[in-house]
Amino acid sequence: MTITAATAPLLPARVRDTTDAALARVDAALEGTGARLVGLYLHGSLCWGEFFAGSDVDFVGVLDRRADTDVIEALRHAHEAIAAEPARPTYDGFYVTEADLARPPADLADHPGVLAGTFAVGRTGDANLVTWHELAERGVTVRGRDAAELDVWTSMPALQAYSRANLESYWLGQVSGLETDKPVLASDSEWCVLGIARLHHVLQTGAITSKSGAGRWALEVVDERHHPVVHEALAHRESGASDAAYDADPEVRRRAVVAVMREVLGEYGL
Repeated sequence: MTITAATAPLLPARVRDTTDAALARVDAALEGTGARLVGLYLHGSLCWGEFFAGSDVDFVGVLDRRADTDVIEALRHAHEAIAAEPARPTYDGFYVTEADLARPPADLADHPGVLAGTFAVGRTGDANLVTWHELAERGVTVRGRDAAELDVWTSMPALQAYSRANLESYWLGQVSGLETDKPVLASDSEWCVLGIARLHHVLQTGAITSKSGAGRWALEVVDERHHPVVHEALAHRESGASDAAYDADPEVRRRAVVAVMREVLGEYGL
Protein backbone atom coordinates (compact mmCIF):
# COMPACT_ATOMS: atom_id res chain seq x y z
CA MET A 1 0.00 0.00 0.00
CA THR A 2 1.32 3.45 -0.91
CA ILE A 3 0.55 6.22 1.57
CA THR A 4 1.94 9.69 1.01
CA ALA A 5 3.69 11.44 3.87
CA ALA A 6 1.04 14.16 3.87
CA THR A 7 -1.87 11.77 4.29
CA ALA A 8 -0.38 9.02 6.46
CA PRO A 9 -1.24 10.73 9.80
CA LEU A 10 -4.93 10.68 8.86
CA LEU A 11 -5.02 6.88 8.87
CA PRO A 12 -5.58 5.11 12.20
CA ALA A 13 -4.04 1.64 12.43
CA ARG A 14 -7.43 -0.09 12.03
CA VAL A 15 -8.01 1.85 8.82
CA ARG A 16 -4.60 0.86 7.45
CA ASP A 17 -5.43 -2.74 8.32
CA THR A 18 -8.73 -2.44 6.48
CA THR A 19 -7.26 -0.91 3.32
CA ASP A 20 -4.31 -3.34 3.32
CA ALA A 21 -6.68 -6.29 3.49
CA ALA A 22 -9.02 -4.83 0.87
CA LEU A 23 -6.20 -4.11 -1.56
CA ALA A 24 -4.86 -7.64 -1.19
CA ARG A 25 -8.29 -9.14 -1.83
CA VAL A 26 -9.06 -6.91 -4.82
CA ASP A 27 -5.64 -7.28 -6.43
CA ALA A 28 -5.82 -11.06 -6.16
CA ALA A 29 -9.37 -11.17 -7.52
CA LEU A 30 -8.50 -8.99 -10.51
CA GLU A 31 -5.64 -11.22 -11.64
CA GLY A 32 -6.48 -12.63 -15.03
CA THR A 33 -9.20 -10.07 -15.81
CA GLY A 34 -6.86 -7.66 -17.58
CA ALA A 35 -7.89 -4.85 -15.23
CA ARG A 36 -5.94 -3.24 -12.39
CA LEU A 37 -6.86 -1.10 -9.42
CA VAL A 38 -4.59 1.87 -10.06
CA GLY A 39 -5.97 4.23 -7.42
CA LEU A 40 -7.57 4.03 -4.01
CA TYR A 41 -8.77 7.18 -2.26
CA LEU A 42 -10.61 7.76 1.01
CA HIS A 43 -13.17 10.46 1.76
CA GLY A 44 -15.93 10.95 4.33
CA SER A 45 -15.03 11.07 8.03
CA LEU A 46 -11.38 10.24 7.41
CA CYS A 47 -10.66 13.16 5.12
CA TRP A 48 -11.93 15.53 7.82
CA GLY A 49 -9.88 13.93 10.57
CA GLU A 50 -13.10 12.75 12.23
CA PHE A 51 -12.81 8.98 12.26
CA PHE A 52 -14.69 7.95 15.41
CA ALA A 53 -15.69 4.58 16.83
CA GLY A 54 -18.24 3.11 14.43
CA SER A 55 -17.19 5.29 11.48
CA ASP A 56 -17.09 3.67 8.04
CA VAL A 57 -14.11 3.64 5.71
CA ASP A 58 -15.46 5.36 2.58
CA PHE A 59 -13.43 4.68 -0.57
CA VAL A 60 -13.25 5.49 -4.25
CA GLY A 61 -11.48 2.81 -6.27
CA VAL A 62 -10.01 3.82 -9.63
CA LEU A 63 -9.70 1.10 -12.28
CA ASP A 64 -7.52 1.38 -15.37
CA ARG A 65 -10.53 0.54 -17.55
CA ARG A 66 -14.28 0.32 -17.26
CA ALA A 67 -15.49 -2.73 -15.38
CA ASP A 68 -16.81 -5.49 -17.63
CA THR A 69 -18.57 -8.67 -16.52
CA ASP A 70 -15.36 -10.43 -15.50
CA VAL A 71 -14.14 -7.45 -13.48
CA ILE A 72 -17.51 -7.04 -11.78
CA GLU A 73 -17.58 -10.69 -10.74
CA ALA A 74 -14.00 -10.45 -9.49
CA LEU A 75 -14.87 -7.43 -7.38
CA ARG A 76 -18.02 -9.12 -6.11
CA HIS A 77 -15.93 -12.10 -4.95
CA ALA A 78 -13.39 -9.81 -3.28
CA HIS A 79 -16.02 -7.83 -1.40
CA GLU A 80 -17.85 -10.91 -0.21
CA ALA A 81 -14.56 -11.98 1.36
CA ILE A 82 -13.93 -8.50 2.80
CA ALA A 83 -17.41 -8.38 4.36
CA ALA A 84 -16.84 -11.78 6.00
CA GLU A 85 -13.69 -10.61 7.78
CA PRO A 86 -14.45 -9.76 11.43
CA ALA A 87 -13.43 -6.82 13.61
CA ARG A 88 -12.83 -4.25 10.89
CA PRO A 89 -14.66 -1.01 10.05
CA THR A 90 -17.31 -1.18 7.34
CA TYR A 91 -15.65 -0.67 3.95
CA ASP A 92 -18.03 1.19 1.59
CA GLY A 93 -17.40 2.69 -1.81
CA PHE A 94 -17.43 2.25 -5.57
CA TYR A 95 -15.22 1.68 -8.61
CA VAL A 96 -14.85 4.08 -11.53
CA THR A 97 -12.12 5.29 -13.90
CA GLU A 98 -10.18 8.55 -13.79
CA ALA A 99 -12.17 9.68 -16.82
CA ASP A 100 -15.38 9.17 -14.82
CA LEU A 101 -14.10 11.48 -12.08
CA ALA A 102 -13.51 14.23 -14.64
CA ARG A 103 -17.24 14.33 -15.44
CA PRO A 104 -20.29 15.19 -13.31
CA PRO A 105 -21.32 12.20 -11.20
CA ALA A 106 -24.82 12.48 -12.66
CA ASP A 107 -23.28 11.36 -15.99
CA LEU A 108 -21.93 8.10 -14.56
CA ALA A 109 -23.00 4.84 -16.13
CA ASP A 110 -23.87 1.93 -13.87
CA HIS A 111 -20.79 0.86 -11.93
CA PRO A 112 -19.85 -1.58 -9.17
CA GLY A 113 -20.01 -0.53 -5.55
CA VAL A 114 -20.59 -1.80 -2.05
CA LEU A 115 -22.73 -0.44 0.79
CA ALA A 116 -22.86 -1.98 4.27
CA GLY A 117 -21.22 -5.13 2.93
CA THR A 118 -23.66 -5.56 0.05
CA PHE A 119 -22.11 -5.50 -3.42
CA ALA A 120 -24.19 -4.24 -6.34
CA VAL A 121 -23.94 -2.70 -9.79
CA GLY A 122 -25.90 0.48 -10.42
CA ARG A 123 -25.83 4.13 -9.37
CA THR A 124 -24.25 3.95 -5.93
CA GLY A 125 -25.32 6.42 -3.27
CA ASP A 126 -21.88 7.88 -2.53
CA ALA A 127 -21.08 8.57 -6.17
CA ASN A 128 -22.36 12.11 -5.86
CA LEU A 129 -21.23 15.72 -5.85
CA VAL A 130 -20.32 15.73 -2.16
CA THR A 131 -17.87 12.88 -2.71
CA TRP A 132 -16.44 14.57 -5.81
CA HIS A 133 -15.81 17.76 -3.82
CA GLU A 134 -14.32 15.89 -0.86
CA LEU A 135 -12.03 13.95 -3.17
CA ALA A 136 -10.92 17.10 -5.01
CA GLU A 137 -10.41 19.22 -1.90
CA ARG A 138 -9.06 16.75 0.66
CA GLY A 139 -9.09 13.16 -0.60
CA VAL A 140 -6.74 10.77 1.23
CA THR A 141 -4.42 8.90 -1.13
CA VAL A 142 -3.82 5.22 -0.39
CA ARG A 143 -2.70 4.09 -3.86
CA GLY A 144 -2.01 5.94 -7.09
CA ARG A 145 -1.45 9.56 -7.98
CA ASP A 146 -1.99 12.04 -5.19
CA ALA A 147 -5.65 12.97 -4.95
CA ALA A 148 -4.74 16.63 -5.47
CA GLU A 149 -3.40 15.74 -8.93
CA LEU A 150 -6.61 14.08 -10.12
CA ASP A 151 -8.85 15.92 -12.55
CA VAL A 152 -12.04 15.75 -10.47
CA TRP A 153 -15.09 17.64 -11.73
CA THR A 154 -16.47 20.10 -9.20
CA SER A 155 -19.00 22.91 -9.28
CA MET A 156 -20.23 24.74 -6.19
CA PRO A 157 -23.38 26.05 -7.96
CA ALA A 158 -24.19 22.47 -8.96
CA LEU A 159 -23.51 21.23 -5.43
CA GLN A 160 -25.75 23.92 -3.98
CA ALA A 161 -28.53 23.02 -6.40
CA TYR A 162 -28.06 19.35 -5.48
CA SER A 163 -28.19 20.23 -1.78
CA ARG A 164 -31.34 22.30 -2.19
CA ALA A 165 -33.01 19.48 -4.09
CA ASN A 166 -31.96 17.00 -1.37
CA LEU A 167 -33.69 19.11 1.27
CA GLU A 168 -36.94 18.76 -0.65
CA SER A 169 -36.59 15.18 -1.90
CA TYR A 170 -35.23 13.58 1.29
CA TRP A 171 -35.19 15.78 4.39
CA LEU A 172 -38.71 17.13 4.05
CA GLY A 173 -39.98 13.57 4.12
CA GLN A 174 -37.69 12.69 7.01
CA VAL A 175 -39.01 15.42 9.25
CA SER A 176 -42.58 14.55 8.37
CA GLY A 177 -41.86 10.96 9.39
CA LEU A 178 -40.31 12.04 12.68
CA GLU A 179 -43.47 13.91 13.56
CA THR A 180 -45.48 10.68 13.54
CA ASP A 181 -42.89 7.90 13.96
CA LYS A 182 -41.58 5.98 17.00
CA PRO A 183 -39.59 7.75 19.76
CA VAL A 184 -36.49 9.49 18.43
CA LEU A 185 -33.14 8.12 19.64
CA ALA A 186 -29.82 9.91 20.05
CA SER A 187 -28.64 8.24 16.82
CA ASP A 188 -31.60 9.86 15.04
CA SER A 189 -30.61 13.18 16.56
CA GLU A 190 -27.09 12.80 15.13
CA TRP A 191 -28.25 11.74 11.66
CA CYS A 192 -30.98 14.33 11.27
CA VAL A 193 -29.51 17.40 12.97
CA LEU A 194 -25.99 17.09 11.54
CA GLY A 195 -27.18 15.84 8.16
CA ILE A 196 -29.48 18.76 7.51
CA ALA A 197 -26.90 21.17 8.97
CA ARG A 198 -24.33 20.05 6.36
CA LEU A 199 -26.67 21.00 3.54
CA HIS A 200 -27.54 24.28 5.23
CA HIS A 201 -23.80 25.05 5.51
CA VAL A 202 -23.20 24.42 1.79
CA LEU A 203 -26.12 26.61 0.82
CA GLN A 204 -25.21 29.46 3.15
CA THR A 205 -21.40 29.49 2.91
CA GLY A 206 -20.59 27.98 -0.47
CA ALA A 207 -18.23 25.45 1.13
CA ILE A 208 -18.40 21.82 2.21
CA THR A 209 -17.78 20.74 5.78
CA SER A 210 -17.89 17.61 7.91
CA LYS A 211 -20.81 16.47 10.03
CA SER A 212 -19.11 17.70 13.18
CA GLY A 213 -18.09 20.91 11.43
CA ALA A 214 -21.71 21.45 10.42
CA GLY A 215 -22.82 20.93 14.01
CA ARG A 216 -20.33 23.45 15.36
CA TRP A 217 -21.36 25.93 12.67
CA ALA A 218 -25.04 25.35 13.48
CA LEU A 219 -24.38 26.48 17.05
CA GLU A 220 -23.42 29.84 15.57
CA VAL A 221 -26.42 30.30 13.29
CA VAL A 222 -29.51 28.54 14.68
CA ASP A 223 -31.68 29.86 17.46
CA GLU A 224 -30.20 29.25 20.90
CA ARG A 225 -33.20 27.13 21.91
CA HIS A 226 -31.91 24.46 19.49
CA HIS A 227 -28.44 24.28 21.04
CA PRO A 228 -29.14 21.35 23.43
CA VAL A 229 -30.14 18.99 20.60
CA VAL A 230 -27.20 20.14 18.45
CA HIS A 231 -24.88 19.44 21.37
CA GLU A 232 -26.40 15.97 21.75
CA ALA A 233 -25.96 15.27 18.03
CA LEU A 234 -22.29 16.24 18.23
CA ALA A 235 -21.70 14.25 21.41
CA HIS A 236 -23.33 11.13 19.99
CA ARG A 237 -21.29 11.34 16.80
CA GLU A 238 -17.99 11.85 18.55
CA SER A 239 -18.35 9.68 21.66
CA GLY A 240 -21.68 7.84 21.52
CA ALA A 241 -23.06 9.95 24.37
CA SER A 242 -26.65 11.14 24.69
CA ASP A 243 -28.49 13.81 26.64
CA ALA A 244 -29.91 12.34 29.88
CA ALA A 245 -32.91 14.66 29.75
CA TYR A 246 -33.82 13.42 26.28
CA ASP A 247 -33.24 9.80 27.30
CA ALA A 248 -35.70 10.30 30.14
CA ASP A 249 -38.34 11.64 27.74
CA PRO A 250 -37.69 10.78 24.06
CA GLU A 251 -40.76 12.79 23.13
CA VAL A 252 -38.88 15.93 24.15
CA ARG A 253 -36.01 14.86 21.89
CA ARG A 254 -38.44 14.30 19.04
CA ARG A 255 -39.83 17.80 19.36
CA ALA A 256 -36.33 19.28 19.58
CA VAL A 257 -35.08 17.46 16.48
CA VAL A 258 -38.19 18.35 14.50
CA ALA A 259 -37.97 21.98 15.57
CA VAL A 260 -34.41 22.53 14.38
CA MET A 261 -35.08 20.68 11.12
CA ARG A 262 -38.21 22.73 10.50
CA GLU A 263 -36.25 25.93 11.13
CA VAL A 264 -33.65 24.99 8.52
CA LEU A 265 -36.23 23.86 5.98
CA GLY A 266 -38.17 27.08 6.54
CA GLU A 267 -35.10 29.04 5.42
CA TYR A 268 -35.74 27.60 1.97
CA GLY A 269 -39.50 27.90 1.93
CA LEU A 270 -40.08 24.21 2.67
